[in-house]
Amino acid sequence: MGNLASVANAVDACGYDPLRCSSAAALAQAERIILPGVGSFRTAAERLHDGGWTAALHHHVAAGRPLLGICLGMQLLASWGEEGGGAAGLDLIPGRVEPLRVEPLRIPHVGWNSVELKRTHPCFAGIKPGRDFYFVHSYHFRVDQAEHRLAVTDYGSPVVCAVAQGSVLGLQFHPEKSQRNGLALLEAFLHWDGVA
Repeated sequence: MGNLASVANAVDACGYDPLRCSSAAALAQAERIILPGVGSFRTAAERLHDGGWTAALHHHVAAGRPLLGICLGMQLLASWGEEGGGAAGLDLIPGRVEPLRVEPLRIPHVGWNSVELKRTHPCFAGIKPGRDFYFVHSYHFRVDQAEHRLAVTDYGSPVVCAVAQGSVLGLQFHPEKSQRNGLALLEAFLHWDGVA
């Protein structure tokens, strides 16, 4: 599902040895999971559901262990995604993934944008307000409950760019491509105990 190599390199740069799992069963031993991804929501969701990954991810989260979704990985945390004709997501954070509608701005949204936190979170504790992160996306996560909205960016209007609930964190932007701030956020996730 996409950006595995760049995420693994960023985790390595933080001083950790990432393990790439090729089967859902391998997730049972994971202390924390990063779910990266680029591509189509429907295709990715079907792979997760058909490969047993959905149940393994739900078990991981039910145990209170940290899960980070990046870009498409964040979108997959939703209940439903419209891309590719529509598909059920992981339903870990209630909401829908819908196309960005930000005329006259370009779609996809590609580039650096500042991120505004709506509430505190341990993974953002070392990040100064208004810092820039790198985005590449055409869809956005519309959360059902405001308390799950962790941060927004301005792209014609406020767009949710980080979501959180319990031990689950989702980032629409790419921390692995966001230089110092992105690495600081990843390192905070790698130390996070899953308690918000």
